[in-house]
Amino acid sequence: MKRLFLLILSVFSLSAVSALPGVFQSVPDTSGQFVYYQDLTFNRTSYFGAMYYDESTYAVRYYAPEVKGDEPQEEKDFTIYFSMDPVKKYVDMTGEKITGKNYERNPDIINYLHDMVYELTARRQKAGNIKEAVSLDTDYEQFGGNVKINWDPLVPLFNINSIISDTGEKILVLVTQGQVTSSDDKSFTEFYGIPKKSSLTPRNFKPAKKSSTLKAEYSSQNDVLQSVKITDQWKKQSDNFWTLEQEAVLSMNCIQIPEDKTQNMDLFRMILRTFMLGTARSYPLSENTVFSQKKSVMTLTQVFHNSETNTFTTDIKKIYRFSDTGFTVLTLTVFSSSYEENTKYFNKILDSYTVIVK
Repeated sequence: MKRLFLLILSVFSLSAVSALPGVFQSVPDTSGQFVYYQDLTFNRTSYFGAMYYDESTYAVRYYAPEVKGDEPQEEKDFTIYFSMDPVKKYVDMTGEKITGKNYERNPDIINYLHDMVYELTARRQKAGNIKEAVSLDTDYEQFGGNVKINWDPLVPLFNINSIISDTGEKILVLVTQGQVTSSDDKSFTEFYGIPKKSSLTPRNFKPAKKSSTLKAEYSSQNDVLQSVKITDQWKKQSDNFWTLEQEAVLSMNCIQIPEDKTQNMDLFRMILRTFMLGTARSYPLSENTVFSQKKSVMTLTQVFHNSETNTFTTDIKKIYRFSDTGFTVLTLTVFSSSYEENTKYFNKILDSYTVIVK
């Protein structure tokens, strides 16, 4: 969580520039943000990824896992690092570097990556200012003609959530989105897809049948008091951080963005996007992201896959905006199988969340 909140503050210290030429984005991209899509027009599992370094430097990647069986196909993993002229209002590549085993023997894939950059940027330019999720019909020859593009400003770079054919078939779907936080972070270049949750061993956590109810409280320096009701199975680790054995963690935080850093940005959507991004090889499953609103509290529910530990966690955030530039955040993170088997127990904790502004 500490890394995440440092990341939030760093976001608001940057200028509101677009990651794509000729495009204004209501939620500006920042260095290291990336997206991965599954392209269902291929006859094998295929991922297209794109990452933004700065307004003149980018990377795009094609990854297809090995196919075994009667018709085996080798793994393919190609990345193009390229620069663009940031002054021009169209894609003008000024240099590139291609990496990947035997990429010279796969000119069709290299051309595909180039085409995706040109075409998706052109589509985004034509879409104009995307302030909220919207669906627009368009002609896209490379994807078979008439399609529906589902746009979302919370998705980095192209702001595309999915592309659907005129017959309702999925063509391009968002798989995950993330944020590289350092030069050692290989989350973009070492994304290899997300396994099925059903393939993992379930956990055996059960809440104690007899337990006492406690109130966990956190008072921040700006006189905002947050509280939640938990049981005595939880252990307090710091002023705003509690753990439940090896199964769950709970934290309460307060974000105060300096007014001179806001630059008339859509603060709430920027906060939401930052929360939605995976970091350190923890990838959110975009199809499992759910938003809900009850009174003045926004709830963001996500499922993350950690590729290093091969585990799934359910992450639920309750976000309350108490001023123009101030937000409180309750975060509950639980191993997904434990959450699914004890949903009533964890939701009762979440529903008890209160905020008092003194």
